Amino acid sequence: MDEREDLISAIDEELDKCIKKLGNAIKGYEIRTFITEYEELMLKKSDLTVHEYLKREK
Repeated sequence: MDEREDLISAIDEELDKCIKKLGNAIKGYEIRTFITEYEELMLKKSDLTVHEYLKREK
């Protein structure tokens, strides 16, 4: 596995943890925190994917 795949795997693991935490959240601030965390992780994953695509297209 290369570095990008390692990063994607790590992000996927964190996304799974975030989804579990969100499922257990009770209070509004907890839910907002976990949704924000999920969004940030998805943005990072998206950036990695776009970067890899652009690198291949060059």
